Amino acid sequence: MDVETKKKICVIGGGSSGLTAIKACKEEDLDVVCYEKYDTFGGLWRFHSDDLDGRPSVMKSTVINTSKEMSAYSDFPPPKEFSNFMHNTFMVEYFKMYAEKFDLLKHIVYKHEVKKVEKSEDYETTGRWKLTIMDLDKNREFDDIFDGVMACVGHHIYPLIPKFKGLNQFEGKKVHTHSLKTAEGFEDKSVLVIGIGNSAVDAAVEISKVSKKVYLSTRKGNTALEFLLNFKFHHARFGLKPKHRVLSAHITINDALPNCILSGLVTLKQDVEEFTKNGVIFEGEDDVAEIDAVVLATGYEIKFPFLPDDILKISENELNLYKLVFPSQLEHTSLAFIGLAQPLGALFPISEAQSRWFAQLMKGNVQLPPQSEMDQEIQMRLKQKNDQFVPSLRHMVEVMYIPYMDEIYSEIGAKPNFWKMAFTDPKLYFTCMFGPCTSYLYRLQGPHAWEGARETILTASERIEEAFKTYKRD
Repeated sequence: MDVETKKKICVIGGGSSGLTAIKACKEEDLDVVCYEKYDTFGGLWRFHSDDLDGRPSVMKSTVINTSKEMSAYSDFPPPKEFSNFMHNTFMVEYFKMYAEKFDLLKHIVYKHEVKKVEKSEDYETTGRWKLTIMDLDKNREFDDIFDGVMACVGHHIYPLIPKFKGLNQFEGKKVHTHSLKTAEGFEDKSVLVIGIGNSAVDAAVEISKVSKKVYLSTRKGNTALEFLLNFKFHHARFGLKPKHRVLSAHITINDALPNCILSGLVTLKQDVEEFTKNGVIFEGEDDVAEIDAVVLATGYEIKFPFLPDDILKISENELNLYKLVFPSQLEHTSLAFIGLAQPLGALFPISEAQSRWFAQLMKGNVQLPPQSEMDQEIQMRLKQKNDQFVPSLRHMVEVMYIPYMDEIYSEIGAKPNFWKMAFTDPKLYFTCMFGPCTSYLYRLQGPHAWEGARETILTASERIEEAFKTYKRD
């Protein structure tokens, strides 16, 4: 195929989703360019000591809470010597290795911000998009036309600040976890952390190492899992027993929290009743707890400022995305949201699955159903969310990892036929059924199947064990 006839795809964002989006386009011989606002790839997982211009990044101490085998892209297992739960520096190293292996970095244009995405003049017949892009070095805008757009910017950019009575009059330090990078500045302070998600608990644990006191305030409680499931963790005794059912909210995973509570470094409290100038009153209490700082681990708003409002409708009760990827009302399937899902499991393989699906659509190998069917799926997913989860914006994008992966890969014929496998390859079948559900199994068949998939699945436990061998035995 001549270069001139290739479909031209724009990937917005060079993080974990953007990298696998580039690769999916390359697999289908699409002409892909990725515009990255900042000067390097890695997105959220590359630590920065500040949040200049809204740049998101993890805390310096952040360790991923899904294991390396579960988090891996489907044809690129992490090195066996990497720890099973990787520090953010190892995550960035893994992305670098992935990008170099598949020659992805040459497609990224750094310090370029996509300011606007709108339908081209010939959109009705072509499905193309007109993008306005800012060259941040030259402070110059220019337009370009693309056959397809993949929005890979995630949803950890715009902090959500709920209204708390008296918060404006509180004279102490106020910070959202978006801006929290280390425990510096909290030495010998009394600190309130609001929230019970992973960011809240990580912040409370990290700050407790240097602070005088940490209060952790939660409205609903949550289910806290240790990295290695500890079924003896007594949520009621620790004050963490949720008001909702298990799996009705996104699970919090943290090893250190129980010890911090037992040692008195972290104290669990109910929701905030109101703030005073130098303290806080918790629900069910009359006394003011004096605090020096408050950390708001209250989540994020989902926004795409480069898109017109009529493209994506977002509220706690509405998200018009078919399988959380495609706006159902558009005439063409040339715009996709990659990595917007919030999985009970690993995100990177989900972003990869969505990207492979989009690339197959752009190549014309598969099609989406009629709008009526897509709208029906959206309503069904909405009902499922309302039935299963407590009301929350982030639960609008919540998915169960295995069923969702099966859904997406069924669209492109990459979901394995386990009945057939049981008879043709019993060893592999047993491993798939009773071992970890890794993304490698979605490379056993379908487009761009990987000949190394079977062996990688069978040897996953060996790579897990290898990470523990940090010294030589006699």
